[in-house]
Amino acid sequence: MPKLSFPYASGEEIREGRLLAWLSYPGIIFGLLGLLFLVPMLAHKDNPFSRYHARQGMLLFLASVLVAVFLWVVCGVILEPIIHLSPVAGLVTAIACPVVFTGIGIAIYVFAIIGTVKAASGKFYRMPLIGTMAERWFPNMVPKTSSQIPRRNKMYCRNCGKELPASAEFCPNCGVRLLNGNKFCQNCGAETRPEQEVCLKCGTLLKREEKYEAPGRKNKLIALLLCLFLAPLGVHRYYMGRVGSGVAMLLLYFSIFVFLFMGSMRSFPEPVWIGLLVFGAFALVGYMVWWIIDLISIATGKMKDGEGRELGKAG
Repeated sequence: MPKLSFPYASGEEIREGRLLAWLSYPGIIFGLLGLLFLVPMLAHKDNPFSRYHARQGMLLFLASVLVAVFLWVVCGVILEPIIHLSPVAGLVTAIACPVVFTGIGIAIYVFAIIGTVKAASGKFYRMPLIGTMAERWFPNMVPKTSSQIPRRNKMYCRNCGKELPASAEFCPNCGVRLLNGNKFCQNCGAETRPEQEVCLKCGTLLKREEKYEAPGRKNKLIALLLCLFLAPLGVHRYYMGRVGSGVAMLLLYFSIFVFLFMGSMRSFPEPVWIGLLVFGAFALVGYMVWWIIDLISIATGKMKDGEGRELGKAG
């Protein structure tokens, strides 16, 4: 069986693809919104980065649907006959099924969060089992074109024409980033004119490097969208490298439901359940204030990532 490897995608394709690729995962947490993987799959048909994550998100969504259906069949259809046949077996099944499927559900949610952060950060990520199955079952869903595959693992500096490894970022001959030029084709090294968009010798699309931003610098638009739609999970803070506060935001959000649910049951003495409702109300207010502050801070550019760097420009 051939060894799996990530598809080749240029820096330009990754920058373009990550704006939609992150939509491949978070919808899974909210049921049928998992179909959002269709957005990057259909919108970026020729982008290997977007299609790679969309393909993986598709399989993760199908896995979550199968788990939900299987749980419904076991608990809603099979469990009652098992109880009639053997009360002990029925009790074991009634206890084991929710525990097992809750564990699987948590794993799916964790994979969805990790996939969202990786895609938004412009990184390939192969999920355990799901990623391997996606690559082996649907290998043709990720496009491979001659302009995307580097020739003999090399390329040429667009400024001076020197041959360099495809993984290089700067040209050691002229000190310029490889695509920051317009004199040579990056694929074959042929001379080009500044106004050319396609190499006349090899037919490759001539790539130009846009304004350089430090590697790993987080995109403001992505952070804003993550905060707007996935703030309860703290995903926008994970994306910016603020993992600790992201976990705190997640715990605060779930504490709202815990306090309000336990208080609404009124199964405790009156002072206790009233106290739980009060704590739940305070947790809700605290979460809403935190969320609004994060939204404003990201939108105005005042929030920095985990390393103290400003967020990159939106778009």
